[in-house]
Amino acid sequence: AKEKGKLLLFHPFSADINKSMPQNIAFKILKKLLFKYTDYVIVSTLNIDVKFTDDRYVNLTRDSKTFDDYAYIISNMDCILTTETSTYHISDAFMIPTIVIFSKTNIKEKIKYYKHIKAIELEDESINYSNFIFDNTELTFYKFSSWEKLKINKIIKLLDTFWYNLSF
Repeated sequence: AKEKGKLLLFHPFSADINKSMPQNIAFKILKKLLFKYTDYVIVSTLNIDVKFTDDRYVNLTRDSKTFDDYAYIISNMDCILTTETSTYHISDAFMIPTIVIFSKTNIKEKIKYYKHIKAIELEDESINYSNFIFDNTELTFYKFSSWEKLKINKIIKLLDTFWYNLSF
């Protein structure tokens, strides 16, 4: 993949549904990244859309079975776009410029020691009408409306600042 151009790891999903990007939004962002950055290869270790193919999109899901595999893949990236997962912790250890999309608060506290991270904060617009002790997700409304409002151009501007610095 490195022979085709610089590598951007796109990691839109998390094990926590509250931190994970909805699949339709992830697919929109993937297509926009491929359109905007013609000299970059977009890499993922997740199945964003199993039917989607592009010469500049590499799905490494089969090659990322262990933590060591995943850390190795991260270490070879030029830049990373991720949701709030372990990805940004690993990428900062390898000094890889990373954009993290946070869907929870207290972001400044979470990244204050990270030198290679830029954050995008999503406001949680969900309303939970559940009065039960346990969380009833069927009574939560507007859970993903903040993802719908995410501006892809904001992501691209932040990526451009990284790549501008990488080219010198």
